[in-house]
Formats: sequence, structure tokens, C-alpha cells
Amino acid sequence: VMGSTRVLIVTVTDIERSTVLTVIEEYLQAPAGPPRYDKSVPVFSLGAINDTEMFLIQAAGAGSTGPASTPMVTADAIRHLAPDYALIVGICYGLRPDWRHRLGDVLVSEQITELDRARLVERNGTVERWDSGETVTPSPMLLAAYRAAAEGWQRRSPVRVHFGQMLAWNKVVNSESVVEYLRARYP
Repeated sequence: VMGSTRVLIVTVTDIERSTVLTVIEEYLQAPAGPPRYDKSVPVFSLGAINDTEMFLIQAAGAGSTGPASTPMVTADAIRHLAPDYALIVGICYGLRPDWRHRLGDVLVSEQITELDRARLVERNGTVERWDSGETVTPSPMLLAAYRAAAEGWQRRSPVRVHFGQMLAWNKVVNSESVVEYLRARYP
């Protein structure tokens, strides 16, 4: 790659933001500066790693609707910073905790399927859900970079990295039957 690359890291929760700041500061052995407030999105300039300039923002509100939502805040930051890549990092729930996904594992999306858009249809007294959200694929170059990095992570640490489809849903799920439905629908 000619010249430097710009990467935007997006978080939602305070613990996600603090964790990214801590990890980058430990890696660079230098504190991150305070956020800049010169545009519509407060931005932490994290410094450079291997000729890659790193920026961090925190969306003020989880979810996909409203002026402080993750998509709106991320779009503002992308317009302002013009990054080459934007990464959304944070806490997620793996649908395979029984045998694959454990706390602390890294899950990398090969596809992201949005579940908010759906049609609910009643047939013979039963409500059926027909998903109609988009499925998007990340940049092949970025996915290849994650695969290369995963090799090193797994050799030098107990970090386990899983690649696969991710689901994006504006719902907090605390229902085993819903989890079972998702496991069956999106194996």
C-alpha cells in the first residue's frame, strides 16, 4: 500500500471504548490524546501502527435509528475522517457457546445479515417471519488481513478467532426459543 492507511474504530458502550483505548495505549506505550470536538463526532486520534493511522469514536446510542445511532454517528465520522476502513468492535453474543464461542473469543464477520427488516405473516394461526434485510460482505482485503492476523494471535496467545456470518439486530434477546430459532435459521 502506497502511503499511510487510515482506520476508524467504532464502539458503542463505554467499556468497549475504554478497552480499545487501553489496548492501543499499551501497544504504543503512549497515552491517547483527548478527543477532538472540531466536528460533529468526538474523535480520539490513537496514533499510528505500522503506517496505519488509527482513530476511535463512540456512538452515543446503540441501535440503528435516531440521530445518535451507530449508523448516523459512523457516517458522520467517515465523512469527516475519510478512513480507508471502518471497523465496528465490541461485545457480541456467539450463537454457538455450547461448543465454539467462549467469553474472550474474537468473532470476525465474513457476512453481516441485518435482521430488523422482516415481514410477519400469519398462516394457519402461526406467525411466520420472513427476513428481508440486507446481507453485506466486508472488504476482501480487510478480511484477508484479519485472517493473517488471526494466525499470529492464535500462536502467541489463548485468543480464539472465529470467522463466519454475523447477525445485526436491534433487539436484546433473553429467550432460548429465539436463540434456537436463530441457530436453526442461520447455522
